[in-house]
Amino acid sequence: MSRRVGLLMSGAVSIEQIVVPVPTDIFVGHEEATFHVGISAVRDTVLRPEQYEAIGILRARVYIDECHYLTNDSRLGNGGETDADDVRSVHFCVLENRGPDRQPLAIGTIRLIIKDGGTELLPVETHFREAFSDAPALINSAEISRYIARNESRSVQHAAMLGLMRALFVYSSENGHRPMYAIVDRPLARLLAMMHIPYQPLSDPKLLDAYHSTNIPVVFDPERVIENALMTFFRDPRENSGLGYFDQTLRISLRGGDEQ
Repeated sequence: MSRRVGLLMSGAVSIEQIVVPVPTDIFVGHEEATFHVGISAVRDTVLRPEQYEAIGILRARVYIDECHYLTNDSRLGNGGETDADDVRSVHFCVLENRGPDRQPLAIGTIRLIIKDGGTELLPVETHFREAFSDAPALINSAEISRYIARNESRSVQHAAMLGLMRALFVYSSENGHRPMYAIVDRPLARLLAMMHIPYQPLSDPKLLDAYHSTNIPVVFDPERVIENALMTFFRDPRENSGLGYFDQTLRISLRGGDEQ
């Protein structure tokens, strides 16, 4: 449920109740960095357990507590949320450095669901079968999902959004995951247009009961997004694959990249 991509904005639940402290020393030796963008898991291999657990909790606080897309029965024992697509996804996380005496905060996450050689369809193929009546999505194509950014500062929240998009599209470009699909609602579609991020609608909008809103399936070419849109926000979107340590704008890479 609620596999669509959407930059979920804050509502009745406070930001403090949503963002997740992470017990990690990732900023030790990188104290000048304000943010870290990293990959927490690739398919069923968890690379950073503390981050992976934190983004699961972040997802639960948004999808269960704030937006009520999921019921409390979906909450795991550790307070997180997961679904069947997690084990075929690449998971990204944005951490905010709050200083040496405080734990960093997980303020954003996004995942890329990979279509492998099996028979399982991408969510977009399931919800919009009419868009794939001529041919299924290609093997190794992917779908953007579980897109969340939260911060008390709207500018930081938007920076986290852009940082996640950069890492995601560069990863897809470097690993041949194309085309990229998403199920978006109308507000996000308008936001993508305002940001001049090119996409192609695949069918007419329709109401999806699972999402309690009207949505549209779209497709992206990661190369076009990088060259036509991200270049306007970042000096070099491909620098360090969009991963690693960043300044307070989340645009300037600091002291090299990320091991994943």
